[in-house]
Amino acid sequence: MIEQIDVFDEAIRHTHTGDPVTSYSAIEKLIESGEFNRQQAIVYDAWKRYPDTTPRELSELSGLDYYMIQRRRIDLINRKVLEETEKRRGGQMIMRVK
Repeated sequence: MIEQIDVFDEAIRHTHTGDPVTSYSAIEKLIESGEFNRQQAIVYDAWKRYPDTTPRELSELSGLDYYMIQRRRIDLINRKVLEETEKRRGGQMIMRVK
């Protein structure tokens, strides 16, 4: 299972210096509502169910939104619970749950 995250630290990590204030507000709402953690858990569980797949393949197999998978993929890599393998398929890295 994935641990809960610190709202402020995570909001800062997911925005860029040049982002408008609305980007900060959006990520804060996503985190405070629990949706951020929920999305991470859904993507993490999907990769456990469909191991060694690319983000595109995971989207097709699981029915999850491709762009949500891509956003949460980076988060899961940073949290060291998901890793890129050295293999590629269809121009994308094959991912593996640690």
